[in-house]
Amino acid sequence: MVLVNRELRRILHGLTPSWFHTPTFEEQGKAVVALGNSRNEEAVEALIRLLSHRDKYMRVLVINSLDKIGSGAACRALHRSLEDEDPDVRVAAKLAINRISQMDTCID
Repeated sequence: MVLVNRELRRILHGLTPSWFHTPTFEEQGKAVVALGNSRNEEAVEALIRLLSHRDKYMRVLVINSLDKIGSGAACRALHRSLEDEDPDVRVAAKLAINRISQMDTCID
């Protein structure tokens, strides 16, 4: 557990505002997937910041990661994504909300 928390802190530390402008898309994507796979609620805040990423595919990756975490905070962020400018992002958010709602952690 301590090793997982150290890895999560290392990933979260990398998600600073200056980090958003320099890494490759692939690096960002790997970090987002790792945060989702951690299923750790501490990752939600960092993921929420990435919901405003300029690339719709990154926003979908973030939505999928929030879906894996499945907390109430993640669900509230997903609800905001229902108003995203891109229809693919909106669909991903709707599907994620439906899955989280089945776990009774999603509050409208």
